[in-house]
Amino acid sequence: MSYDLNIWSSEPVPQSSTLLADAGYKTSNGFMVREGEGWQVVISPCYRVDPEDVPFSIMQTLPDTSCLTGINVEPISAPAKVKKETLCLCKALAKEMQGAVEDSQTGILKLLTGEETITYTNPKDDRQPRVSMNWFFEDLTFYQSDKINQLLNVLENYMPDAMPRRYGLFCPPQNIYAITGKEHFIEFLKSSFSPVWRATKPFTNVYFAAPNIEKEAEEYLQNGLDKKEPNPKSFYGKAQSEYRCGHISLNMLQDEFLQPDWNVAARHLFLEVAKVLRPFYAEVIGGQQSSRTLAQIRKEEKKGLGRSWWWRGIPRNLGYAVLLDDTYVAEWKRFKAAATVVADDFYLVESFGEASFKSIKEKTGPVPRKIAAPKPPGTAKHFPFQKERKYCAT
Repeated sequence: MSYDLNIWSSEPVPQSSTLLADAGYKTSNGFMVREGEGWQVVISPCYRVDPEDVPFSIMQTLPDTSCLTGINVEPISAPAKVKKETLCLCKALAKEMQGAVEDSQTGILKLLTGEETITYTNPKDDRQPRVSMNWFFEDLTFYQSDKINQLLNVLENYMPDAMPRRYGLFCPPQNIYAITGKEHFIEFLKSSFSPVWRATKPFTNVYFAAPNIEKEAEEYLQNGLDKKEPNPKSFYGKAQSEYRCGHISLNMLQDEFLQPDWNVAARHLFLEVAKVLRPFYAEVIGGQQSSRTLAQIRKEEKKGLGRSWWWRGIPRNLGYAVLLDDTYVAEWKRFKAAATVVADDFYLVESFGEASFKSIKEKTGPVPRKIAAPKPPGTAKHFPFQKERKYCAT
């Protein structure tokens, strides 16, 4: 984990800049590096980007932008003074190059004209309603097994447009699927538990996350964080007290989803993916935006509406379809009475194919308080999972 910044510009950041030399940066294998006791700042070589990679808010003011330079302060627990100095340096470099600085932690874009929340898509396009299919599951090792191949086969067979057009560790995604191929993508997923995955319209993106607890624990101990008082608001602090699960989200434009042929295909895909992932909860919800701001996400989380790998209980706002396994269905009698048993042992309540495509709440009633996600912090009273995964030496 690191503190990450980006510089967007029309030309590469010059390694010969006096700003870098004066700040103590040295060249190392094409990177610019500054080191201290237990921390380092790494400035990566410039990455050439396509117009579709440039955030809309940058393109509006800096239409010639074609270069992206990443700056990483490692580890994320580095002194606040180092982070502040790095941000000031990035602002100075961006000003010198007539560029912009993106703070990946806050989603704030620092332009010559001031600050604004970064947006990656045209607001007009973003207002198009989306539908999101979500699967939440316990098996965090599935992406390292043959199940990942099974999952991709399901996507290829039922909705090939959901397969990646481009993918990578961060935005903009570096790999083009048509060039790298399926085998490379599978190997990439095995070592990348939260990649950037861009699909083809009508799909907007795929959110893929399965935390690698062993790797995180190793980094936690290597950075000596076990010897410090954990910050409950930090990633590692939260990871020690809250439950995380695997989460895959497939997002598409609602207009296409509602078409009969797409609707039938989406239902098949929803169930076939469930057979592979074995989720304890899966859903189809509408009205999702392709690029919500950080403020919007936090507002949803405060209301208990956020969908992420931090699982606290069943979301209170139900969508067009919900699938449960035995973990929860016994605690929701009205849901079980309205459900159809599918794929042998899953319970499904849906409105696929119905003339009035709307929330299933009329069929199931509200989520029982015992299993519903409360407002943060905290978890539902009935919570059949190990709540904590402590990072400690064994």
